[in-house]
Amino acid sequence: MNIHLIFDPSCASAPSAFRSALGYAANDLGAQIQGGGTVNIAIGWGEVGGQALAPTSLAEGGPARTYSIPYTAMLDDETQTTASAVAFQALETAPWSATHPDYLVCSAQMKAWGAMAQDTAIDGVVGFSSTQPFAMSPAHRAVAGEYDLIGSAEHEIAHALGRFAGDGMVQLSHYSAVGVLDTGNGDGYFSLDGGRTVLHSYAPAWEDGTDWAAGTAPDSFDAISTPGVAQPLSAVDVQEIGSLGYNVAQPYSRGMVPAAEDGTVGLRFRHPVRMSFQHS
Repeated sequence: MNIHLIFDPSCASAPSAFRSALGYAANDLGAQIQGGGTVNIAIGWGEVGGQALAPTSLAEGGPARTYSIPYTAMLDDETQTTASAVAFQALETAPWSATHPDYLVCSAQMKAWGAMAQDTAIDGVVGFSSTQPFAMSPAHRAVAGEYDLIGSAEHEIAHALGRFAGDGMVQLSHYSAVGVLDTGNGDGYFSLDGGRTVLHSYAPAWEDGTDWAAGTAPDSFDAISTPGVAQPLSAVDVQEIGSLGYNVAQPYSRGMVPAAEDGTVGLRFRHPVRMSFQHS
């Protein structure tokens, strides 16, 4: 997938390494998705979609265009296109999905399924704090006192690709027990086989029920980012992207970057935004 970044005017005041770091993140994430065309993501510095980020927010992101479609239509899209086998498995094993009336999907997902023509309108918006310190070099992501910008960017771009709570596709692989979907989108776990296999635990809904709870290794999709720690994309992150309907590559295998803690309390990512407007 080609993740095309469109930098808002606010990015003119960002550090010189900001754009190259975002480009690295977009290429790294896009390389995990086979096909899917081009998605257009607007990037902000100190703002997201023209709205100022809260002082306590490290980063924020979400889709710009969402559509409500029936479960049966979503299943047809998965069957008739080259989209994700991972998502098809999640759809088939979800215990009550066939009776759920409809789900929200975003334009990036629709493009990946071939259900929407490629266009130049904005598909998602992502913004980063202009007051928090970020490590921006791909070669030095674990820098004491600084947050991993590349990990944060992959986290938020994935939100813009459809990794959002509520009635999004995430809830079709979000379980509280075998055969029981966690409709509250929090405190459950990620599973692709009806809840039998726990792939990762989700964070509580008050943090973000589509992000991971703290695990054994730092991860780009963790709900909380910690300074001094590299948070790379992982194989389970790619599986979650696949569950959203994207035809993902083989499990992601980039080596983990050694982490270095400095004892500073981490920041939570804000809940992903979901907007209905389009940028011109």
